[in-house]
Amino acid sequence: MTSSAGSDPPATTPARPLGTADLLVFAGDETALPAIASLLELLPEAQQRLVFVEVADPLEEQDVPGVRWVHRSAGEDLVSVVTAAGVPSSVWVWLAGEASSVRALRRHFVGLGVSKKDIEFAGYWRRALTQDDAPTSDDLAEAQERIAALSE
Repeated sequence: MTSSAGSDPPATTPARPLGTADLLVFAGDETALPAIASLLELLPEAQQRLVFVEVADPLEEQDVPGVRWVHRSAGEDLVSVVTAAGVPSSVWVWLAGEASSVRALRRHFVGLGVSKKDIEFAGYWRRALTQDDAPTSDDLAEAQERIAALSE
């Protein structure tokens, strides 16, 4: 997992408040959990909400009421769980987490007919090679030799 410098959470401030739909949907991974928890505290108790948070396993769960925990260790992923949830189109949506997951969820909600203005989103990070997975200098030298051999 790599972080993108300057990644900001979706803008929800007094100038740009939480949505006014009957149902609010929040979805993100563990990187979005602090923001989701803070936003949930702002909601009136009677506000209907669906909250999905993807974490590694049950040990990562935190005391945030009403969250549907999605466990990667059980083979679940945020996009599959949220898209299977049967969320109606008359919602306001807040998404944050891994960029490709956020993008897929945004497309899903737009495809359902949710207005783009009713979807706040931010890709906090992107999947990338870890240092252990990255090619070594020996790997790169070998690849250059193979390329040179092809051009002979």
